Amino acid sequence: MNEAIANTSLSGSGTSRSADWRPLRYFNIYRMILSGLFVVLTFWGVAPLPVGQYDTDLFRYTAIGYFAFSVVAGVAHYNRHPSFDAQVVIQIFVDIIAITLLMHASGGITSGFGMLLVVAIAGGSVLTKGRIAILFAAMASIAVLTQQIYVWITSSFDSNTYTHAGILGAVLFATAYLAYISARRIRASELLAAKREIDLANLSQLNEHIIGRMQSGILAVDASNRIRLVNASARRLLGLMTDVTEKRIDAVDPKLAGLLAAWRKERARASFLFQPDGGYVQLTCSFAGIGHNAELGTLVFLEDASALTQQAQQLKLASLGRMAASIAHEIRNPLGAISHAGQLLSESSRIDGGDRRLTEMIQENSVRMNVIIENVLQLSRGKPAVPEQLNLRTWLGEFTSTYVSGNEINPDSIQVSVE
Repeated sequence: MNEAIANTSLSGSGTSRSADWRPLRYFNIYRMILSGLFVVLTFWGVAPLPVGQYDTDLFRYTAIGYFAFSVVAGVAHYNRHPSFDAQVVIQIFVDIIAITLLMHASGGITSGFGMLLVVAIAGGSVLTKGRIAILFAAMASIAVLTQQIYVWITSSFDSNTYTHAGILGAVLFATAYLAYISARRIRASELLAAKREIDLANLSQLNEHIIGRMQSGILAVDASNRIRLVNASARRLLGLMTDVTEKRIDAVDPKLAGLLAAWRKERARASFLFQPDGGYVQLTCSFAGIGHNAELGTLVFLEDASALTQQAQQLKLASLGRMAASIAHEIRNPLGAISHAGQLLSESSRIDGGDRRLTEMIQENSVRMNVIIENVLQLSRGKPAVPEQLNLRTWLGEFTSTYVSGNEINPDSIQVSVE
């Protein structure tokens, strides 16, 4: 079971890595569609203003290079080489450079291409796990300022847009920070959900292991009388040789199905006694509903009735032993009085020889009764028996001399045969 739990943990880790690659694939698809749209617009000459209005050739060649890079990025993503983090860093840096060139070719910050930088920075911040998102925002801000300084130096077009550049840089940093914080919380939630999923899987395996090893038979039957769960003890008690999961209970054991139907109607009896068709012992079954008014199903508990009978018999024997010990203890008091009276009577000078023999018999039998009482008390206390060797001929002679008067039976004439 521990090995299964370890395998579950490893599978959860693999799922997390697959979830990292999937957003990168979607980001590659977005990049490919965007760059392909720019290529189509410029080659067909239907690009709306201000797309490529300042430098059409720069816009066209940049769009073609950007599209080619998106194809290469897709191949790298498919091959999983280089590593995930390396692909993210390279792609975001290329996005910053390409979008800055497209923005310059379209007339600078006023062209609106700065929003594409915001999208690129947001995507990079979500995909990365460290604070490199702030580096992406810094690189994009530097690229925007560099483009603005180049326009001012070359006087290519109106360069009085420093305020726009500053606002765009602030937006880039804010986007990177917010996306980084959101992505970190999302990853923490995903890790927590994955951990809970592993815990639930392990708990489910543990429950199945416990139910499977229980001595009591357990069946879970849904509202449509289909068996959803059956453990090994239930199959053994019902005499089933194969798994009966998903089968109807009336097809498995009609008697048990009838008892279940009767319980659902009345629910007055706590347990039922029946003999299964394929079993060899009588069983005691009890039912418990799942959900409100057993709307989700019923749990069936099966117990071996003979085992319960043996337990009851053992309890009766234990009670009988305690009662015998109590009686033996109570007999001791009058027996002691009889023995004491016999001793006093034997010491009297007014009795003859025949009466003295009677007092001896009283003493001997009192001693024997006391030994019997001691044996009963020892049995009730649970002390182990101590075996002793016994001369059977001598014991029989003593027995006959005690209970048989005169010489009607000669102890030497007794023949003992031990087989």
